[in-house]
Amino acid sequence: MDDDWRLHGQDHLQGVTLHRRRYFLWRPDWDHDHCEFCWKTFLLPGAPLQKDQVSEGWATDDEYHWVCDECFSDFKERFHWKVRDPLSSDRPDTPWPQPTIKPSGEVKK
Repeated sequence: MDDDWRLHGQDHLQGVTLHRRRYFLWRPDWDHDHCEFCWKTFLLPGAPLQKDQVSEGWATDDEYHWVCDECFSDFKERFHWKVRDPLSSDRPDTPWPQPTIKPSGEVKK
């Protein structure tokens, strides 16, 4: 499995705890994220999904790094991941449709 194209320096994920959840926006100016391994796109639940796009997956405890179901299944033993249930301290889901960001500052003509 060392020659798997999806492996490219994810040592920071060795032994971490993951939990399954819906994708949410980490910051208001983001609209998606990617699987740490296969680069599959995470979008908000309710968004129209194409091939290689998902709206749920596995997040690290800080909820910053995402792993899709396929990569979770393929790499959970190799990376010695622990799994936990959702916590009340987890970030809230982002509602769909996505909130829009109002530009700040002044527009000069």
